Amino acid sequence: MKFFLILTLFIVPSFFFAQKGKSDFLLNKANELFKSNPDSSFVLCNQANELNVKENRGDVLLCRARYFLTVSDYENSELELNKAIFLFEKQKDFTSLSSAFSLKSILYDRINNQELHEKYLLKSYHLDKMSNNESQLINRLFNLVNLYIGLENVESSKKYLDELEKFKTKFHKEDNYYYHQNRGLYFLLIKNSSKAIDEFNFAKNEAIKYKMLDSRATILTFLADAYLENKQTNLALDFAYEGYEFSVKNKLKFEEMEALEVLINVLEKGNNYKQAFEFQKKYNTISNELLNIEKLNKINEINDRLHQLENQRIIDVKNNKIDQQKKYNDEVKSKSKILSLFLIFAVLSIFIIGFVFVRTKKLNKIIGRQKNLVEEKNQEILDSITYAKRIQSAILPQPKLVKEYFRDSFILYKPKDIVAGDFYWFEAIDNLIFFAAADCTGHGVPGAMVSVVCHNALNRSIKEFSLTNPASILDKTREIVIAEFEKSEEDVKDGMNISLCVLDSTTKLLSWAGAHNPLWILRSTSRSSSDTEALEKTAEIIEFRADKQPIGKFSFAKAFTNHEIQLVENDIIYIFTDGFQDQFGGEKGKKYKISQIRELLLSISSKNLEEQKNLIDQNFETWKGQLDQVDDVCLMGVKI
Repeated sequence: MKFFLILTLFIVPSFFFAQKGKSDFLLNKANELFKSNPDSSFVLCNQANELNVKENRGDVLLCRARYFLTVSDYENSELELNKAIFLFEKQKDFTSLSSAFSLKSILYDRINNQELHEKYLLKSYHLDKMSNNESQLINRLFNLVNLYIGLENVESSKKYLDELEKFKTKFHKEDNYYYHQNRGLYFLLIKNSSKAIDEFNFAKNEAIKYKMLDSRATILTFLADAYLENKQTNLALDFAYEGYEFSVKNKLKFEEMEALEVLINVLEKGNNYKQAFEFQKKYNTISNELLNIEKLNKINEINDRLHQLENQRIIDVKNNKIDQQKKYNDEVKSKSKILSLFLIFAVLSIFIIGFVFVRTKKLNKIIGRQKNLVEEKNQEILDSITYAKRIQSAILPQPKLVKEYFRDSFILYKPKDIVAGDFYWFEAIDNLIFFAAADCTGHGVPGAMVSVVCHNALNRSIKEFSLTNPASILDKTREIVIAEFEKSEEDVKDGMNISLCVLDSTTKLLSWAGAHNPLWILRSTSRSSSDTEALEKTAEIIEFRADKQPIGKFSFAKAFTNHEIQLVENDIIYIFTDGFQDQFGGEKGKKYKISQIRELLLSISSKNLEEQKNLIDQNFETWKGQLDQVDDVCLMGVKI
């Protein structure tokens, strides 16, 4: 009997700890996913909540409140925060209480209640200072700088920026984004737009690097503001529109409203009142949705009820002190009863353990069967994707076909996943040779599906519609792609960027058009050396810029531009997608950048193209090192 009693004391509580451990695991995963995938994070929050349905956990409530705030559901966010604050105050958990106050300050900032925004943010800041929580204190300082910049308080902004400087060595990887964002806002406040642009560009790279979706949308809007302040209206329009589209794509309602506000301002400054009016209608719709007066009043009512609860709690504490002695006496009497109940509970637990043991054996068999089923399904999916690679490979021209027409040439093709969104294209009709490098929306399976639609559209443009002019081919391809996607009830905005060449093999006249992706021609020239009177060879890259529009839906669509270039012997044509230049690597983990590709091609210009391909591939792998490949890579070189 004694043995079973001891066994009960250890095993029964272990079930409760197991539940808590699973909740902690789900919440940790939710926190990791939040910035890059808020929807998945919320699913994990709710799973953790279901494990604690009988007992509210403050960290679960915070997790849910954070998601509701992100999707602009302010009423539910306020309700979850109030419950969390009540629990944290009761438990004297000042670290978590500070996080709740911080989220509440952001909520009131979103609904333009700056008085409560400042009140809760300062509460959070002082709690972190009191508990010497440096990690959270850094976040509060970022928010305080933002607050006082919004209030155009230069002195306070500078004060908290200076305090942040003391913690730079303790920044987490994502803190660099907020640091440079805040410095950019400060420079914008003091009318130094050039420095603001530098800081915002750095912050944008950090947001992309660490997949901070809402931060990336915000920084694009700030860049538009800075370029407008710097009198660069065209760049301001580009960034404002990019911020708007990115927010819509990622369902970031508040950031969408901010981007629309800046976009309207830029259009009005450029006297484009018609488009400004169209975007103003969208702004009014989303503004009414997010800042609905009825919702704001509901939130303020909730906050008033919270204050009433806080006052009632103070009264309850005083009454509790009066009753404390009486309760102590009652507790002493009840201890003997509890001990008796515990012994009864121990006996029952022995029977429960026996039942659970038998039940667990059965469950393990079920779990084993389910595990095998999942593994089979995973293998089926992998087999399907591998087969899809064979299909995609079948539509790509074989390098030996390209070699028949271009003896000295290469194709460097490196998909990020098993299948790719990038593809290269090649056709020959009479004396005309068509070739292209294309980058479809996304990578992996979604990108591959879009690439099949775009590849088919290119083939139809030249074979069914008999087009030979590159700009006309791209216009027709765009028309076909949009028509294909409009068959769906979904609002599909996918498409591709492309660099398309048509070479007359008789005259060596190259016709070219591009959607975002450029054309480079490397041309070698000879000049006399004054000292030796010998000929000295030099090489230069001539760049032809593409139209800033994709093949697909685009608000500012226009006809593509055709370029004609008379090639000379030994010219090298390079066409490529953006996967190489966007790859992170090197000693500092930065992007490769387009300027480095230019330097690399010039440095190996004397090599034949097969050697060039090997050197480019080696350079890419060395730069990438142990980091993941971020995108598909496609680069094509042809020597005349």
